[in-house]
Amino acid sequence: MIFSEVLSCLESDCGLKRKEIIARLQLYHVEFAFLDDVTFSRWVNNVSSPTLYKQLLLVVFFNLPLVDFIRILDKPKIAKKALNVFENIFDELDESYHRLHYYSNMSMDAEVCLETMETKEYWEKFGCFYQQLDFYSDVINMKPSLNPIKERTVISIEKSNYLLSHVSFILNPNKDFRELTNLEIDDSDVFVNVSYYSCREYFHILLGSMMSYVAVNKEFVRSIYFSFRDRKFIKYIEMY
Repeated sequence: MIFSEVLSCLESDCGLKRKEIIARLQLYHVEFAFLDDVTFSRWVNNVSSPTLYKQLLLVVFFNLPLVDFIRILDKPKIAKKALNVFENIFDELDESYHRLHYYSNMSMDAEVCLETMETKEYWEKFGCFYQQLDFYSDVINMKPSLNPIKERTVISIEKSNYLLSHVSFILNPNKDFRELTNLEIDDSDVFVNVSYYSCREYFHILLGSMMSYVAVNKEFVRSIYFSFRDRKFIKYIEMY
């Protein structure tokens, strides 16, 4: 479905008249403060389209789960050059360490889980995936009082106690974290550790869910920093 079709269905199902919807949206978020009937009609009729940020806000306003929205919405058009880079990366990763750490049965139904976790809890659940990397091993064994990351948000894909993929991110990096990473980062930024992903579909779900969560829970984002263990993915993110 294209977004105009999604919005039309949401409008029909909510049981409110359009004028009431617009009035509530104006009070719901500053992004809709000047929304009028003409603009809303253009969105519904696919004459124009709201920004992705506004689309996500609309989805949340109508109480449609963001994961469901990502799944039913038509895939955006991506430059062929960027797609080629993406395909080449995953071709090389098909037999890489990513598959060594995860249960490989991708045919079963899986659940997307979101948690906010303190440092100790995070390493107890996910530390086994980082022990072989020297930097992460040092961080894991760091005393909790010295660790600059007090908590993080984690989105994982799980089934029957198996971790299939996960991504973690910090919505409000603190001063100690900035000193550890040596980045010019402040609390208006987001730091993302792309972690592990066992297939292309799960990679899309993780990143899409993460971006949706950030859009809803952070009023202003200056920059998003991505941590990858592969320079090729840096290139892909820059192109995308």
